[in-house]
Amino acid sequence: GLKELHVSGNGLASNGDVELWGKSIAEALSNNSSLQHVDLSNNALSNSSIVDAVATRSSIEYFDFSDNDLENVSIETQLLLSKRLATMELDLSLNPLYSPPLGKLANH
Repeated sequence: GLKELHVSGNGLASNGDVELWGKSIAEALSNNSSLQHVDLSNNALSNSSIVDAVATRSSIEYFDFSDNDLENVSIETQLLLSKRLATMELDLSLNPLYSPPLGKLANH
């Protein structure tokens, strides 16, 4: 199956008329058990269900969601991600996150 997904800087957005992008990506991530490397950086994605899907996929070892429009990550997803940090490289920088505690980390 697909092991790497690189769609950095493709102008993908998950707001307004193109909400379908965010939902489609989240669904694809949820249904793929072989993905190890996911780079969705430098887009305009804001759909937190993408991060939710990654948090539950133990096969993903690298997830770059930097420089998007993500504002909020549920506390449940934050807890799942915190348990995965020893085995997954995660980048959520340059997002306008306001949900604590990740909100503080996003600006560093």
